[in-house]
Amino acid sequence: MVAAAGAALLAGMLGAAPAAAEEKVTYKLKAFTHAREGVGTCPPADRQWFERNDRKGAPIAWTYTNGDSPCVIVVYSPRTTSRTCDFYFYVPSDWADGIVRFDFDTSDGKYVGGPGTYGLNEAKREGWHRIATGSLVSSISFTDANGQDYKERKLGWGLGEEYGIRQVCPKAIRESA
Repeated sequence: MVAAAGAALLAGMLGAAPAAAEEKVTYKLKAFTHAREGVGTCPPADRQWFERNDRKGAPIAWTYTNGDSPCVIVVYSPRTTSRTCDFYFYVPSDWADGIVRFDFDTSDGKYVGGPGTYGLNEAKREGWHRIATGSLVSSISFTDANGQDYKERKLGWGLGEEYGIRQVCPKAIRESA
């Protein structure tokens, strides 16, 4: 009787074991930074954003907040997929204390959550942070026009594929990373 109870308990434990974790694939997205030179109050392009390394040695860029006038535009081009993916943004370990307001455009002409819905306050943060989850995302962007006063804060972002946005998706059948 004890042996039967033990076998039933073991069978129940084996049946309750969690399923294998779903395989994921990570796409590394590089930032493309553009300047609106000579538009409104925008300064010359060479004075709109600045490049350096953060305290951890990561290559970054940063700019000042600019109220409601976009002078710097940062764009990422994700892998468009019907699978639901998580998106992670690198917050530099310094030179970043403003609110980045992301726009997520989708291939079906809609936004993920609406324009500027996804905000990330960079103050007191550093490293990788999830900014959104969505599918059919065809473009991710933000500008220095985030509603914070001119030069009130700094917006920072990672440079190159290694420190751009990371798109983490379920791995499709027959797909390699």
